[in-house]
Amino acid sequence: MPEGLTPTFGSRFVPCFQGDSFATLFVVDTPPHVLIVDDDDEHALMTARLLRHEGFTVTTWRGAFGASIEARTIQPDVVLLDVEMPALSGDRLAPLLRESTSGQATLIVLHSSRDEADLRAIATETGADGYIPKGTAGPAMAAKLRGWLEARGQGA
Repeated sequence: MPEGLTPTFGSRFVPCFQGDSFATLFVVDTPPHVLIVDDDDEHALMTARLLRHEGFTVTTWRGAFGASIEARTIQPDVVLLDVEMPALSGDRLAPLLRESTSGQATLIVLHSSRDEADLRAIATETGADGYIPKGTAGPAMAAKLRGWLEARGQGA
């Protein structure tokens, strides 16, 4: 790695070549990528707008079905997961997401209008990395996500 460059969360290593020879690796900083999984389109879009304003890259996914495949495909840094979805609730989906993103440093964060005590218990039961109540302001949500990313040693 070139001297003076330190990888942070969202950094990607890009191989560079000169002719047929490998030259070096450069660090390219990219914003943390959040996958929002929510059955409420309006809330998902509002949350996406708030997080984009705070410097995150955001992808939204409507409902639980196919979310684990999407997570494995796009390899987000964070999955922000609604707990109360029909058919397959977020608390049942969280372990499937963890399994489908194994080997990745993906954070799974529950997102619900339930009270904090319930969210804390569900996060513990499901192995989620944390929770954020719905209605949390954009800057506070971004600060929590960045805090968890930094605590994992990935910076933000």
